[in-house]
Amino acid sequence: LLQEVALRGTVSRISKEYASKILGLIASTLPADKARELLDSFVAHLTITDQVKLGQREAQVGAVYAVAYIVCHCAEVGLSFSSEKIASIIDSLLVLADPTPVSNKHVFVPAVQSLGIIARACHLCLSEEEGEKYINRIFTTLSGLCSSTDDVLLETTVCSLGNICLSPIVRSGPLLASAAQFLLGLWKRPREETHFSIGEAMSVVASGWNSQASLDPLVTVRDPLVSSPKVEDTDEPMKTILRTILQNYLFSARVETRSPAAIWLLSIIKNSGDHPLVVRNLLDVQQAFTLLLSDNNDLIQEVGAKGLTLVYERGNEEMKQGLVSGLLSTMTQGTKGFKITGDSELLPKGFLGETGTASTYKEICSLAEELKQPGLVYNFMNLATHNAIW
Repeated sequence: LLQEVALRGTVSRISKEYASKILGLIASTLPADKARELLDSFVAHLTITDQVKLGQREAQVGAVYAVAYIVCHCAEVGLSFSSEKIASIIDSLLVLADPTPVSNKHVFVPAVQSLGIIARACHLCLSEEEGEKYINRIFTTLSGLCSSTDDVLLETTVCSLGNICLSPIVRSGPLLASAAQFLLGLWKRPREETHFSIGEAMSVVASGWNSQASLDPLVTVRDPLVSSPKVEDTDEPMKTILRTILQNYLFSARVETRSPAAIWLLSIIKNSGDHPLVVRNLLDVQQAFTLLLSDNNDLIQEVGAKGLTLVYERGNEEMKQGLVSGLLSTMTQGTKGFKITGDSELLPKGFLGETGTASTYKEICSLAEELKQPGLVYNFMNLATHNAIW
């Protein structure tokens, strides 16, 4: 039944992906010969010529997802396929990931996504030399696609770039630094939603399997590749990303630079808030988000408020007290570069009901102190964000 769902022409792409994910999980429990037989049944659909019917092209979409998930999940449990078979599958996916031919129009986005999935298992399926060669080919292909004006393709591509960086081949080599620098160079992309995808990819580059963004949305528990060799992670990618955001981008005079940097920093705190470098720099991050509250751009202001809430949630009790004190001091006394005064409106009048009179920063701070719950300031700022992007 799942094979039929994955290959049927009338089924949506997301349904094909879900069916393929389940097929991959099932394949990992099968005897080796049955798993190989299942994989072969989908590999046959990867090389379809231009003259085929629409239904067969739709079947190709399901096959692209299925081969990636089967290979990845079987590799997780030590069930391997021949290196020639894996190399052939990756070669086919690289061809299908090219959006230029009209014949690939229906399949290039799933192919890009599947390259990221299968790259996570390259070290388990190929020799070290072959794995490195194919990882580099995939990285080159995906980085070339980031110039696309297709938003769906771009967001899928940066997600796959993040997936590549979960591979020990990348985490122990120079490609990890290249991936961080490449993602930081995408600030010119105009669509705000795209920068959330870029921020999540940055989190994976910086934190690997410890990033919340590395969780597979189709599985309920974290299950890194159990056969992965132990690789001692480096702090350098996180150091580069935080330094570039905080020192170069976040307070640029250009809103088109500040906006993506703010979103990226929010994504880093959300998905990699437990990273040692993030924890050590929480006060600096709070100061940055606080200054964003006075930005002229509404979205950047809301990112600042969301970020402050996340920073507070990440701290221990002692740190929370320091964060609250610093925030209240900045809001009530001001600091260099901070344009908000105690009389600046945080909540619209009437937001707390007809009897609620607290609406300015100063009033909210006073209310929080009266209730002996200074952390409420963070909750009020979170409530005040209303942009549709959330």
